[in-house]
Amino acid sequence: MYPLCCIDIRNFLNQFYFFNSQDDAPGPLSAKIDAQLLTSLDDLLTTKVCASLVSKLSSQYLGQIVQILINLSHFTTACHELESLLSTARASSLTPGPAVTLRATSQFSTHQKTAENRIFELVNSKVSDLIETAEYDWLSRDPAEVDLYINDPLCGFRCTNQLWIDLLGGLQQISKASNLAQIDPGLPILVMGGECDPVSEGKRLKSLANALREAGCRNLQLTIYPQARHEVFNETNRDEVTADVLTWLDQALSLRRPARCE
Repeated sequence: MYPLCCIDIRNFLNQFYFFNSQDDAPGPLSAKIDAQLLTSLDDLLTTKVCASLVSKLSSQYLGQIVQILINLSHFTTACHELESLLSTARASSLTPGPAVTLRATSQFSTHQKTAENRIFELVNSKVSDLIETAEYDWLSRDPAEVDLYINDPLCGFRCTNQLWIDLLGGLQQISKASNLAQIDPGLPILVMGGECDPVSEGKRLKSLANALREAGCRNLQLTIYPQARHEVFNETNRDEVTADVLTWLDQALSLRRPARCE
């Protein structure tokens, strides 16, 4: 929908200003139509597109909120490009005036922050529902490891909009069945994590393993550690986790796999 909307708007504007440019001396009517066109376009983007996206921020689904954030970011960029297009088109067909500034541009930009705050609100609420202790106890059952994280100045910072856009966009891309099918079916794969990790909740690890198997991965091992949380290598059973990984590596490296034909 987003690219089609932008293409339709661009084509309409190009046709309008091309028609105007055929007139050697555009009259007051052309200027009036131009002003009304800008107002209507700005209202469309602000009251219909932007408002529609913002109204959906009350959703409880994190993936939907992230997609809204991505759309808001795209429309912010598109509005900047539209302002440039309008300024160029007006200069070539009408009496040059001030640079075009759309109210929608600032609206889309402002609500990117609204969407970001909503993401953190949802993430924090899910963590609070699962772990009824300190803010960062979802990382590990080991209090010493949690304290190290809290006292590390490089941890616990607020992520940028671009991080969420890149992260979710990347996950959407790599999770496609067609892309998973490109993995060497004989490649040893280890899927592991904690049962009480609020990010995967254990069940998402099973979903990942099933998706990989359906894509043709034959040599896959799934290990879910009961009661373990997010950072399994910093968990109270870290020695068990480390030993399991070393054992899996020894087995994986001992396999003789045929060369893959490209």
